Amino acid sequence: MTQAFIITDTPKVGALADFARTFASSLTAVTLGNVELGGVDKVVRIPLAEGQPAEALAPVLTQYLASQVSPGDVLLAPDTPVGRVCAAAASVALSAPIFTSVQSLESAEETTRLRLSRYGGLADSEVELNTPVVIIADGGAELAGTSDAEEITNAGAYAATISAETAPDGDNVELSAAERVVVAGRGFAEKEDLAMAHELASALGAELGCTRPLSEGIAWMETERYIGISGVNIAPELYIGAGVSGQIQHTAGITGAKTIVAINDDSTAPIFEIADYAIVGDLYQIVPALSAELKK
Repeated sequence: MTQAFIITDTPKVGALADFARTFASSLTAVTLGNVELGGVDKVVRIPLAEGQPAEALAPVLTQYLASQVSPGDVLLAPDTPVGRVCAAAASVALSAPIFTSVQSLESAEETTRLRLSRYGGLADSEVELNTPVVIIADGGAELAGTSDAEEITNAGAYAATISAETAPDGDNVELSAAERVVVAGRGFAEKEDLAMAHELASALGAELGCTRPLSEGIAWMETERYIGISGVNIAPELYIGAGVSGQIQHTAGITGAKTIVAINDDSTAPIFEIADYAIVGDLYQIVPALSAELKK
């Protein structure tokens, strides 16, 4: 019987919990600090001291997991700075391989079989193991509710404290948790024209993302908004790409989207091959028209 453990310092692990329920007989959330969440079988809380970074709890976390985890069990962590650090610590301590881009998982009799997406979605591969495994993936939406929690001591944590915090420039955006996303591509001729994409996103109640050239090429948008192989992977209910050509480095990041709408004046653009709805035309006419209709 497979156990799943979610390691987190945030309640935004709804997608991880949904995934765990597809294969695990029990689900335990191990929280770093005072995180309120529900919908799991058990919550184990490791308290944080004042000024202590969550990463400092890695030795305490791994000691607890070593006493609980068996071959065939699965550890899940959100793709956040703390999640990645703690996933790596657990991987080393338990001699458990660590994976990203997991498409599906089956577990039986201490054997775990994973299907992985490779090369930006161009290929799949299968791996079979009889050890624990660690998976890093987008956490998804907040796991709502509260559960009674067992608290364990944080003795043995690293002696580290936070001396200063600096907030990054720009808005705090979480594209991976968004239900609707509007994406601006290189079809926008000037930075000022992105106001049209902002307006459409606002009318839809959506987040605004971009392709790599707009963030890492000409720096019109923050790197946190870049969607693609080396950027953010998203799985919204609705994706609208305006002026997006659809090269593989971008489309690999939207494979989980439920409905894809593409706007491009090039009828041969690769994006149309995966689009559910294709609008061939000038984005400078179509995007404002869509915003106007949505506002009615």
